[in-house]
Amino acid sequence: MAISYSEESKFPLLDTGSGNSGAVFNGVLEQVDAGWEITLNAGEEIKAGDIVYLKSDGKMWQADGTDIAKMPVIGIAPNDVAISQDGKVRVRGWIDYDDTNRTAFAATRGNEIYPAAIVGDYAEITVTKPATFTQILGYCKTTTAANITRLVFDCLAMMDFRTFPRRISQSAQPANGAAANQISVGELILWHDTDDAKTYLVYNDTTVGVRKVELT
Repeated sequence: MAISYSEESKFPLLDTGSGNSGAVFNGVLEQVDAGWEITLNAGEEIKAGDIVYLKSDGKMWQADGTDIAKMPVIGIAPNDVAISQDGKVRVRGWIDYDDTNRTAFAATRGNEIYPAAIVGDYAEITVTKPATFTQILGYCKTTTAANITRLVFDCLAMMDFRTFPRRISQSAQPANGAAANQISVGELILWHDTDDAKTYLVYNDTTVGVRKVELT
């Protein structure tokens, strides 16, 4: 049976002359069970399973757990969406995440899920807490099997951030810069001094520069 959709709620509508209301009703129940979806235009190519954020242009883009400008996550795309095309974003519910052509997930039932912690790995989901901006999206209902993990999530209810400062272990105090052994302007880190075995809280201020406080 051909199914069309209402413009607002995107519920299935009977095709002209069809009396198969049971099939349509089952379709509605399936959508309700899967969760709450909204329709957005894609600012770039979106793959099924991608976590997305809403950009200032009103379009969905792939989220990045290491870039505050590409957060917070508003939902997960259940299907592929071509650039400049309208597509669904599931903001609350569940999804069977398939990592066949993605970074292996290897999740365990009950683990929380977070945005990806790898720059450039925009939409991969990880159970490892990122070192920067963290948004809890939900949890794994199943352990990954045959590349499939059932994820239960509620991005709207959990649209807050937790920060986990980076930890640097070296002899020299981290200097201003973007390298792995340096500290960016506005960043707060934990520095373990390998010379004296002390730990410091270090902040790079835009006005006074890099400052540290020993943790005792």
